[in-house]
Amino acid sequence: MLRFLISAVIVLLLSGSLQAQTTLSTEQKTQLKAKLEADWAALNLTEEQKPKVEAIHQTYGQGLAELKNATGSRLSKYRTFKELRDRRNQQMKEVLTREQYKLYVQQQEQREKDFKNRRSSRQ
Repeated sequence: MLRFLISAVIVLLLSGSLQAQTTLSTEQKTQLKAKLEADWAALNLTEEQKPKVEAIHQTYGQGLAELKNATGSRLSKYRTFKELRDRRNQQMKEVLTREQYKLYVQQQEQREKDFKNRRSSRQ
């Protein structure tokens, strides 16, 4: 489970780096990790779901890492990012129950909102 949480943190940090170079303080990283742990705990994954979800997020993280190092325009990278995210969400929808997926989407929307707020406060 710890490996899964670390993967989730890496995925989130990498996804943020696609839009802007971000440097998080140690405190911010700790808060982010705690928030992600709480989000995953709230999903209440079964033992059968945990390895499937971990595999989905590892694949997503690898795709983000490749995208970060890829050449191309910001627009093409953004389109690739959206494709990766959409593919991950479709796979998550297949693994999670209807209620878990609904909560997962809400958590995702909240993280995006928090990221936008954090980003706008820097400008």
